[in-house]
Amino acid sequence: MSGATEGSPTRLGWWENSVTNHRDVRAAFASALTRTVDVDEDIGVPPNLSLVRMNGSRIREELGREKLATTLAMAQVPVRANARAWELTAHPSLESRRTAGWLREVSDVAEEMLPGRVERLMIHVEGPWSIGASVEYRGHALIEDRPAFRDMALNLGEGVGEFARLGERIAAQVVLAVHEPRVAEVLRGLEGATDFDPVRAVDREIVAGVWQRFLEQVGIGQSSDGSGRGVKRMATLDCEGAVPEEVVDVLPGMAAGFARVVVPAWQLDGVGGKDLIGGMLG
Repeated sequence: MSGATEGSPTRLGWWENSVTNHRDVRAAFASALTRTVDVDEDIGVPPNLSLVRMNGSRIREELGREKLATTLAMAQVPVRANARAWELTAHPSLESRRTAGWLREVSDVAEEMLPGRVERLMIHVEGPWSIGASVEYRGHALIEDRPAFRDMALNLGEGVGEFARLGERIAAQVVLAVHEPRVAEVLRGLEGATDFDPVRAVDREIVAGVWQRFLEQVGIGQSSDGSGRGVKRMATLDCEGAVPEEVVDVLPGMAAGFARVVVPAWQLDGVGGKDLIGGMLG
């Protein structure tokens, strides 16, 4: 396993997602910091902390704190909420401005509270393919408009890479958790806006190519201080469910790849689980 420092283990587990009930950013960080210290004392591994984010809120003012919205804010991609989903807009909406403001608050509090207290900071983002499948553009999934999708993906890599510089400011290694809950649909074809215009499946090599470019833009595998001697950024892939076979086939060929892939325990059962592991190892 690669480490945050020479000879230091990197172990990623449940404690990278310390769940709290605090809506206040400062209180949420304080609670999560206490939990990571407890884990460090139990297993002797330097604490790992996720940047504050919100899941499952039904309050409209808090929709912009969900992972998809905050990722788009990092990329400075303006969106607004409609009855079905987020949709691209020409100019920042009220929701976009709220999300950007909240993200600045999270970053400012992190710079104040985290230096010297965490060695690794995990930043959770929605991956480019799930954004393309979930965000609308002119009434259809963004992924249907390939030039618009490409522009978004490029902005995403640049924006997330810039935001990840937060790790340098608090002297922590950045672990980028890339969530792709809809990549299986992308690989097999999405439902369209109507039954008559389904979204065609995307080839696995194209999926891998977009990931590769994204990770390179973000600086995965590169030294955080640009010298080649500092701590390197790393990335994990979480499909939030079963890892599609098509994904398994392309992971070994990615030069700048994911250091970890989240696999549900049930997918590792039996012969199929062994084949899965063998496929990811190449």
